[in-house]
Amino acid sequence: MRRSAFVWILIVLCWLGGTVLGVAGAALRTDEGRRIVVDWALGVANGALGGTMSVGQVGGSFLRGLEVSDVVIRDTAGVDLLTVDRVGLRYGLSDLLRGRIVLGRLSVTRPHINLVQWGRGAPLNLDEVLPKGDGGGGPSALVAFNDVQIVDGTLTVRTPA
Repeated sequence: MRRSAFVWILIVLCWLGGTVLGVAGAALRTDEGRRIVVDWALGVANGALGGTMSVGQVGGSFLRGLEVSDVVIRDTAGVDLLTVDRVGLRYGLSDLLRGRIVLGRLSVTRPHINLVQWGRGAPLNLDEVLPKGDGGGGPSALVAFNDVQIVDGTLTVRTPA
């Protein structure tokens, strides 16, 4: 009797797991499903950044790579720090699951970086936006870029006279 109950519980758990994975996979192949995941990721990013980040449309596959348009990162004063028309990236899902960011291809179209220093001796707006490390121990995450392409990029630096 116990063995029969164990087998039924195992069958129900497998069915439930398969259903959840199937629904998640189907949702990530739709625009609305991607938007839900992107909204969650933006919430995490905006919690970590000193400024705000927004994106326009997201396409591609979460399993192999994404195409993102209209990326904007603003500093604490609401000034655009970074605007990008389009970002295309390819990656291996197995690397991401291991905590490694290995981008097989990164293509950035029309990025504009706007660095501003509001006063003498003041930090750049970039320093206000990016999170500061606490210097705690532990290994750093692997971040690697292969085949990076930047098209029509500009960099503006404004400092006090």
